[in-house]
Amino acid sequence: MIYSPGALGVALTLAVAIGCGAEPVLAQVGPPTLPGKIPSFKVEALGFKALDETGYDWPGSDEIRVGFVTPFEDITSREFGDVDAGETRTFNADESCIIPVGAATGRQLGRLVGPPSNWFCADLGRPGPLSFEVVIGEQDISLFGFDNPPTVLGPADDLIGRKTLTFTPEELLAAMPTVGSTVEENVLLGPCVAPLVCPDGFFLEPSPAEYRVTLRLTRMPDALPPIVPDPSSPGAHHPAPTS
Repeated sequence: MIYSPGALGVALTLAVAIGCGAEPVLAQVGPPTLPGKIPSFKVEALGFKALDETGYDWPGSDEIRVGFVTPFEDITSREFGDVDAGETRTFNADESCIIPVGAATGRQLGRLVGPPSNWFCADLGRPGPLSFEVVIGEQDISLFGFDNPPTVLGPADDLIGRKTLTFTPEELLAAMPTVGSTVEENVLLGPCVAPLVCPDGFFLEPSPAEYRVTLRLTRMPDALPPIVPDPSSPGAHHPAPTS
């Protein structure tokens, strides 16, 4: 039960004594003690680097979208065009938040798709565990249709890689022992990134694509636990971030 400042906050228990002329006894019981505050965190996407673009490097470039799927949101970045091997792209402030999303405008069928969507992190973080999927795809034009609103993997798009990350409360606290602490986490994505293994290619065959997505985790002020528990999010366990 949540007590507001104007609530009575007093429960009355009536005990009736057996016997002639007995008077009721009123027992006062105060409101329950609220649970203590616990460490909370936020996760943002900083950018990505094309370590190796799709196909051959010299004849063209990649058009990239990055997605983040959390227990609460389905996020798709804007399209980053003309990405060549060795180049880096940065997420705008209004499309970088992964967990926990606060203010948001321009949702597309309930999803965050930038643009026209804009979103920022909430003022309060979320306690661990934090679990979400990162997926990156190369955008291609389909002659048989298109996805609207856009997704990371449309009808003709190519999956570069996807990975589910899970950080336990213990890992988060060990990496960020004080409020305001931050760590950066690099996520390698590609068809041949461990634990995936690809056979040796043929002579002159293009090397497989590989991208590195950089995330920032921040320790936020301690907060009360959420009223509604986080939905479960299945996925492989990810090693703790290191400071």
